[in-house]
Amino acid sequence: MPELPEVETVRRGLEKVLVGATLSHIDILEDRCFDGEPEYATGATIESLDRRGKCLRLVLSSGWSMLGHLRMTGQMIFVAGSGEREGGGHPDDSLHASLPHSHTRVILEFGDQGTLYFNDQRKFGYLKLVRSDDLNSDSFWRTLGPEPWDEAFNAQMLRDICQRRSGSTIKSILLDQKVVAGLGNIYVDETLFLSGIRPKRKAGRISKKALGRVVEHSREVLERGIAFGGVSVSDYVNAEGLRGTMQQQLYVYQREGMPCKVCETPIVKIVVAGRGTHYCPTCQK
Repeated sequence: MPELPEVETVRRGLEKVLVGATLSHIDILEDRCFDGEPEYATGATIESLDRRGKCLRLVLSSGWSMLGHLRMTGQMIFVAGSGEREGGGHPDDSLHASLPHSHTRVILEFGDQGTLYFNDQRKFGYLKLVRSDDLNSDSFWRTLGPEPWDEAFNAQMLRDICQRRSGSTIKSILLDQKVVAGLGNIYVDETLFLSGIRPKRKAGRISKKALGRVVEHSREVLERGIAFGGVSVSDYVNAEGLRGTMQQQLYVYQREGMPCKVCETPIVKIVVAGRGTHYCPTCQK
């Protein structure tokens, strides 16, 4: 699933090409992947792009915003220029398969400037139109916790939550988007490895000092994820349709049975909070 670094990478890529562009037409190929009336967006100019957690927002001059959530297999790929495209390609043909292809769900056309394709194999992702001045009433947006770099996300805040939910695992708490926005399965595993904490540790048994390490390392691993263009172990590609390289930098995620990069102990995979979870039994206590 694309997490904060992947969505931020897409945001930065789209920001370069979409700010100032006018949305001329929306072609909805899958109704469940688009929520709203297209006329609220067509003819509007993209004023800016921002992000909250794993959710992307295109701010429109019409007073509306278009929210984009990639969920598990979503992609947002921009192709510059105008004119007919080949279309009909299969998404597995190559990273640069003809667009649209069989997984394309929504097409946003920007005249001569280009076309944005929203692809999603599993159809869990979506684009959604929301009034910009009513954004905080959106059922998803309003529930998000602080960004990992916000001052509100700190050792004391995390300690208070861990004490209230003392019987929960630390991993389940970090996966909760109401606690901190943007962390997901990959980056939680990496954060806990760097913090020296096993994912199944009960939250109430972790010291404030150790939770301070969690805050620090969560920021560190997310920044590295952005720097390397995100993790591409499945469907994720950036706004140009290119894969990230963060998967080459991972310490534990999807490295079951491989030697730990620090101590050479084989990495173990278990299930925590319903998610496949990776850790080093020596480095993490």
